[in-house]
Amino acid sequence: MSNKSANTTKRKRTCHHCKSSYIPSRSDQKFCSDECRYKAKSEKQSKANQKKLERRVSRLRRTGFGQYLVRECIRAGSVQILTDHTPETLHELAKLRTDCFINNGVSLDGELNKAYELSHICPVNGHSIVGLLHPHNLVIASKAFNRSRSKRYMGGGKWIERNKLLPQWRVDADTPVSQVYTKIEKFLGQVLKDYLNEHSPKLSYKERLVNKLVKHARSEQEFQNKEDKKSWEDRARRILHNFSSEELEQKALARNLTLSSFNVSTTRYLPVMIEEVRRFKRYGISINPTFEAFAEYLYEIQCMAWTADYILEIDGNDMQENEWVAPSIQYWMAQQLCSLLHKEKPEYQFNGKPFAECFKLPEFVRKSWTPVHRVEEWKIAQHGRPPEPPAPPKPVHAVVIDTNTVMPWDLPSYNPVISTAVDSPFDSSECPF
Repeated sequence: MSNKSANTTKRKRTCHHCKSSYIPSRSDQKFCSDECRYKAKSEKQSKANQKKLERRVSRLRRTGFGQYLVRECIRAGSVQILTDHTPETLHELAKLRTDCFINNGVSLDGELNKAYELSHICPVNGHSIVGLLHPHNLVIASKAFNRSRSKRYMGGGKWIERNKLLPQWRVDADTPVSQVYTKIEKFLGQVLKDYLNEHSPKLSYKERLVNKLVKHARSEQEFQNKEDKKSWEDRARRILHNFSSEELEQKALARNLTLSSFNVSTTRYLPVMIEEVRRFKRYGISINPTFEAFAEYLYEIQCMAWTADYILEIDGNDMQENEWVAPSIQYWMAQQLCSLLHKEKPEYQFNGKPFAECFKLPEFVRKSWTPVHRVEEWKIAQHGRPPEPPAPPKPVHAVVIDTNTVMPWDLPSYNPVISTAVDSPFDSSECPF
């Protein structure tokens, strides 16, 4: 009995989770029960997620989206412009900024085109209200339209009353950037954490250039320990951050480092505004249905003309390579959509006449044609269906003989040779008939 008791005591182990003693059933068992094993696994995963979240929060400060949040908060004078956000709207705000960048395009020289900007429906510098930095209050608009609005506000969007801005969230141009980030993290709280748990922030273009240069220079250095290496990297990053992106590009090219870039032309105005109208419709915000219908028709002719048979003839449909210099009806219509999204009164005349009159039915349509868009149906209901094209005249095949023509048999030297021989595959003497 004493030997058995000693063996039992010897086999006892301590659970890695609850620290209680237990007798293992396997040699590699670490937990006293499945419950402890599941709890330990969950805690380990939670610690890993917490470290990942801390890395992403720290990384957000070096991303283009994080720097954009800081600039806008300083411009507004308060981080309370981030009111009413959820993890989904934060992601949509980041995507909206990226879409604006892509629509602008990049020239062959690597310069960012600046045709579009994010325009506030409710302006950020209003007298009694401050427009929020929220997807419901932002529209991708032309740079000229955005700069012309100033403090003009006709309704809509999202805002916060200026007298409700609290001193604890106030920031200005003299506030250190790190302090602005800290206030943003505190103000958003769990919303920011939930957003970063789902989406990994991407470093800005300048930060990626700095990383490439530091990595390249680090390979040529020798360090005694990790502390020396970290100290050297921090000092190199501080020095490189004093240069502009263009100067960093030149340094990278001089060292034969590859740069991630793309050449994209500027997106035309009408497709951009059509996407914005569709985005606001998902929020439950609609615009004038007449403008929306005619804009959709122009968009489909411009981008999807091969998918259907569109017949309306459109005045001013001569799009130039640079639509900003020579505006067409597409550009004019996009301007009206932008005004409507900002709750401003649109224009109803293009080139001195109502814009609906710029869409005309053709003189004839074939019998098998059917309307493919509601604008065509409305035009037919208003003016009637055009007749079928007249049948083409039947061709008359007349034979004209020139009486002065001399035929070969009319010549005196004509002497045809008439052969009486008949070719036969066999000898006639062998014919049995």
